[in-house]
Parts: sequence; structure tokens; C-alpha cells
Amino acid sequence: MMRPDAPNSLVLVAAAPTAATLAFGLDGSLAAVFTLVGLAASLAACRAARTAGRTPRALWPAVIGLAVLAVLRAPIGSHDLWSYVFYGRMVSHYGVDPYSAVPASFPNDIVYPLVGWRDTPSGYGPLFTLYSSAVTGVAGGSLLVMRLGFQLLAAGSVIWCLTTLRRAGRHATLVLVALQPFIWVSVVNGGHNDAVVAALLLAAVVAFGVGRVGRAAALGGIAALIKLSALPCSWSFLSWRCCLPGDDGAPQPSWLRVRLRPCLPVV
Repeated sequence: MMRPDAPNSLVLVAAAPTAATLAFGLDGSLAAVFTLVGLAASLAACRAARTAGRTPRALWPAVIGLAVLAVLRAPIGSHDLWSYVFYGRMVSHYGVDPYSAVPASFPNDIVYPLVGWRDTPSGYGPLFTLYSSAVTGVAGGSLLVMRLGFQLLAAGSVIWCLTTLRRAGRHATLVLVALQPFIWVSVVNGGHNDAVVAALLLAAVVAFGVGRVGRAAALGGIAALIKLSALPCSWSFLSWRCCLPGDDGAPQPSWLRVRLRPCLPVV
């Protein structure tokens, strides 16, 4: 029989390796070992939460602690955040098109030494480029403000996803996702825009689940304007919307529906 405090203890055990990785800026083999320990402990905590049928009390303090550590630390491994910054500066400071110009054209920029992809134009959506240029425009020459503009956005997006799982009563899923080392070390600390895309797609799924198909398609479209990889999801929502029956019960005519008809289920 599981002890009443077992889920809380497992949450703390699962969060500890990730907290150490962020607090000390660990990388390499030691970080890999800590990641594996955190993954194993998160699975145990997930199982305990499923057995208990509730979210452990220690989870949210652990989430807030990991979020703070992830934002306080400059990106440990990935350089993608600094690419976001540079593409934004290309718009806000140099007035050039980041989809045709490359960072290597501006070797004297203060962010240039931090950028990993120097000979590659931006592959991100126009909405995200607009956000990047706004952040860098406000930040001026402050590297701290630049990175916080993306890390805080990623942290807020992850926490929104977690609160959505909590409202849905998905206790085990919430614990499993919240304690994943990759979420905090890679996504939040790295300031990755995948967190924003995930939040928008989750909101689209929620809207779709309550019959708001148009809203779901719009949210998926916004996600695609941030990162093109979200396009297949938004396309599926739009395809479903085009196949809904009209007021007379007949499917609404649409060139899109005609093209998609062979691969869509009958509605």
C-alpha cells in the first residue's frame, strides 16, 4: 500500500535533478545522467498520482521553482534563443529582411558571438518575427532583457498548458509533463517558441472539444504563423470545418472539401 506522502516525495525527487542542472548550469554527461534520473522519477510520480487520483500538493511549488531557475539561468545548451534575438534585431536595428539576409552579414553585432546558425535566414513565421523585433526593439543593447523576452514567454506558455491539464482533471498527465527535464532545461531555459505553439494547439484542441471548430482553426492558424510545423494541425481543423453540414443537412460546397474528400471521414 502506498504511503499518503509518497506522491509528494516522488515529485521532489523528480524535480531535484532538473533543479540542479539549472542551478549549476550542468551540461554534458552529468546533465544526461541527471536527465535520466529525472525521467525515471517523473514516471514513478505519474504512477503515484494516477493511483492517488489527485495532483500531489508539492507539484505546483516544484513547477514554480523550476520555472524561476529556468528563467534566471542563461540558455545552457541551445543557441536558438539567440537566433530569435538576431532575426529580431535584423528588423528592429538594421531594417533588413530576415528571410533573405543572414546573421553573418552583421559580424559586429553584440549578439553575433552567441548565434549558432550564422549563415541561415529565418525559418520562423511572420508573427514570431514581429514579436522578436518588438522584444529586441525594447531591449536595446541589453542581452538580459532580450533573453528574458523569450524565456518568460516560454515559461508562461508551459504553465498555461499545465493549468489546462489541471482543469481537465488529468492528474497523472499533469505530473508527467510538469516534471519532464526537457520542458525546463530545453524548452523554457532555451526560450523555445515550441512552448507557444504547444499552448496555441492545446487551446485549439480544447476549443474543438467543445464544438468551437472555427476558433480551433483560427488558433491553429496563429500557431502556424509562429512556426510552420503547426500547419498540419490547423489544416485538419479547417478541413473538418469545411466538411460540416449546412443548415439543410447537406455538406457545404467547398473546393477544399472536394480536394480533401478522399482522405476525410464521413461527417
